[in-house]
Amino acid sequence: VEWEAIAAVAKTEAERGAYGPDGRPTVLFERHKFRKFTNGAHDHSHPDLSNADAGGYGSAEHAHAWSRVTRAYALDPEAALRATSWGQFQMMGFNFPMTHCKNAHELVLYLTQCEANQLAVFMDFVRHEELIDALKRRDWAAFAFKYNGKDYAKNKYDERMARHYAELKGATAYVIPQRWRLAKSLAKLRAQVDAKCPGRSKASDGDIGDAAHAAKGEDSDHNAYIVDGDMPVVTAIDITNDSEKCSARALADALVASRDRRVKYIIFDRQIVSSYPARGVPAWTWRPYGGDNPHDKHLHISVGKESSAYDEEAPWQV
Repeated sequence: VEWEAIAAVAKTEAERGAYGPDGRPTVLFERHKFRKFTNGAHDHSHPDLSNADAGGYGSAEHAHAWSRVTRAYALDPEAALRATSWGQFQMMGFNFPMTHCKNAHELVLYLTQCEANQLAVFMDFVRHEELIDALKRRDWAAFAFKYNGKDYAKNKYDERMARHYAELKGATAYVIPQRWRLAKSLAKLRAQVDAKCPGRSKASDGDIGDAAHAAKGEDSDHNAYIVDGDMPVVTAIDITNDSEKCSARALADALVASRDRRVKYIIFDRQIVSSYPARGVPAWTWRPYGGDNPHDKHLHISVGKESSAYDEEAPWQV
């Protein structure tokens, strides 16, 4: 796993670092978790510490965060430690079974010793949750779903990871635009495919890139780097491989046979074909594709950066 991918998690979780100015670990107390571990025993007496609703953190100051942990600890030590996230990777105390530690107390003692221990526990967790591949693929959404929870998109966890990764790699962080449009040539192609294959599956259709694509910057045509006037333009689409109603292989073969000048390259089932010679392979000739995504569930089509390619609306020969 790239160190930048791991560091992106650390920056997303605790931008202030592993420890506060007093030398104690960075912490965040989760009142809804404390309620769960104490069966709501303190809901009425301490609603700010035991509550069905998440949040209620109050001040973001290190001392305030610790005061909440300390007060909860006085009520129920083990529950308080379990309901708190610790250190650079904000590891929840209740995750101790996924590590070599026997209980939350042992985990917290281990995490407070040094940053190396915090990294070791983080790696224990990602191995246990089978998240190594997601980090290797830079699939921030898949990682965020398991690490941050099903509501990760609400706080843009995956997008923040992508930005931090790009910054650490020394690249300009690409931000997914709020306004964008699809290249007219690709809109035309998709409309033709829809007309020819009514009822086709669109499970893997796509156009604008997600946070995982954003981390790749200009390497992905799903990112709207081309701007027409003031409107960002996406110059790639994915069309789902539906073996019954819309064969991606048949569509790819038709596009290759047409030699349409608008095509930049096509990817399907671990193969790529370009409209220009590449890596010693002639134009319009398939070659192996070694990217992170095998593209076995959809066909990827990219068009050229010139407006005569991406906005030409002539019918496609498909």
